[in-house]
Amino acid sequence: MNSSLSSGTIPSAFKQARITPLLKKPTLNPAQVENYRPVSLLPFLSKTPERAVAKQVTNFLNQNGQLDPKQSGFRSGQIETALLSVTEALRTARAEGLSSVLILLDLSAAFDTVNHKILLRILTSMGITGAVHSWFNSYLTGQSFKVSWQGKLSSNYTLTTGVPQGSVLGPLLFAMYTTSLGHVIRTHGLSYHCYADDTQMYLSFQPDDSTVSARISACLADPLTRITTYS
Repeated sequence: MNSSLSSGTIPSAFKQARITPLLKKPTLNPAQVENYRPVSLLPFLSKTPERAVAKQVTNFLNQNGQLDPKQSGFRSGQIETALLSVTEALRTARAEGLSSVLILLDLSAAFDTVNHKILLRILTSMGITGAVHSWFNSYLTGQSFKVSWQGKLSSNYTLTTGVPQGSVLGPLLFAMYTTSLGHVIRTHGLSYHCYADDTQMYLSFQPDDSTVSARISACLADPLTRITTYS
């Protein structure tokens, strides 16, 4: 592990996942591919350096205020923060005679859409450079998987986007990847709170405010939002 961290590389054997498709419900048709949930199994040894890196990077990000305080997913002690925060804000607005609108966004296959080049640029902007940055580059490069089905293994496939499903670092990297989303939302005057890839956007306003629809549409159509969440 020390050699991996000091050299800025991670063994290729740690980056090979085995995908096992599991039927989502017993009542579903097993002949249809969409009825299966792919479960990714990574080498258990790979999680040892991941935990070390995740702990140190998380401490660094917290000390430097780099993580979005409105992102409650993957963070200790904040499981209920998102729900309580949004509920209290809406109740307060109602008590003040304001109307409110709530928009719920759920990214499809969010972890699979992470662009490696954009993520590495974000890491640099957060102050993660040198050997640590090289380690993350090595971690993301060459990730591969095989599908296990009925006792047989498929050919090996290389992943060019996304963070590893079932990994220790995947959730943290996704949280870092989407930090700029909050800035886009605030630019349009909306409030928000996130839990992993679920984003709750809300806006409280005077009942006679005729600009609400246009403001929401502008936020949802913002090119920056599309780049941040779907690249």
